[in-house]
Amino acid sequence: MVSHNPNLDPYVARAIIDHITKHEAPITYVQLADIVGQLRGDPITHRSFGPCLDRMHFTCNDLELPTISFMVVRNDGSLNPIVTEFYRHIHPETVDVDEIELIREVQQACLDCKNWQKLLDYYSTTDSEVTH
Repeated sequence: MVSHNPNLDPYVARAIIDHITKHEAPITYVQLADIVGQLRGDPITHRSFGPCLDRMHFTCNDLELPTISFMVVRNDGSLNPIVTEFYRHIHPETVDVDEIELIREVQQACLDCKNWQKLLDYYSTTDSEVTH
């Protein structure tokens, strides 16, 4: 079941940020589901994140942060094509950029970002509210 519940967003943000900070690599949907389930104390399916990641796409854009949804990949390491389509809709200047290059650039920007606290603050999460 897909979750349209925005209350999931702080957990997803925390899980992605913690993972990319620690591992300097994307996180799979399955890994994300495991971590978010642990954080919430309630299991969640790896198919639950579409609406949440869509919202984060806009939130990151509004906060002038890299698009963190580029850091959530399938088990084979590929990015869901809707992520780049959505990105190009918000950033029409990237329409002619090669897809592989676009993914590489945005993922590197996410790994290089030192201001993820802005996103956590947006969701009003602190280490004491949402922790591992």
